[in-house]
Amino acid sequence: MSNGFRLKLDLLEEKIVVAVDKMTRYKGKVAAYYNRRVLTCNRSWKDWKARASWEGPYIIRRVVGPVTYELETLEGRQVSRSRNACHLRKYYV
Repeated sequence: MSNGFRLKLDLLEEKIVVAVDKMTRYKGKVAAYYNRRVLTCNRSWKDWKARASWEGPYIIRRVVGPVTYELETLEGRQVSRSRNACHLRKYYV
C-alpha cells in the first residue's frame, strides 16, 4: 500500500470516530429533551374507572337536522342535549 492510501485510511477512521462521538452526544441530547417533557402516570390499577362505552337505549324524539336528533328515554323523558348521528348506533331489541 502507498503512503497516500494509508493516510486517507487513517483520516477515514478518524472521521468515523468523530461521527460516532457526535451521534452519541446527539442521542443523549434527544433523550434528555424527551425525558424533561414526558409525563409520568402515577396511578395504580384501582384508580382507573371502567364504564360502559355507550348509553341508552333511547328513542328518537325529533329529527333536528340531516344528522342531528333529539332523543328521549324509554320512560318518555327528553334527553337534555341533541346528538349527532355519528354517535348513535342502532339498538336491536
